[in-house]
Amino acid sequence: MFWLQEAAHGAAEHAEETAEHAEEAAHHAPIIVQLVNHYFGEQALAFELKYTKPIWDKVLGLGTTEPLGGDIQAWAGWVMALWFGGRSLEKIATLIWRGR
Repeated sequence: MFWLQEAAHGAAEHAEETAEHAEEAAHHAPIIVQLVNHYFGEQALAFELKYTKPIWDKVLGLGTTEPLGGDIQAWAGWVMALWFGGRSLEKIATLIWRGR
């Protein structure tokens, strides 16, 4: 029974050490990340808010945006059709090509 207690104590110590390392790593960002954020952060945020946020709002149903329409609706339909039906279409084309 004592070996189980020792194992549990060792696991607890390891968890504490891991938490300390994770906390230290959370405050550190590589220099390239800091430079990109400094020079392109505002432009990236503006792009995201202008172009990607409305799409996420529509997809997730957040806010009061309208459903997908126009080209995006057509592209989404093709992507879903090819994603889920691509292998079936490939099998059918193979059967036709072979002459069966």
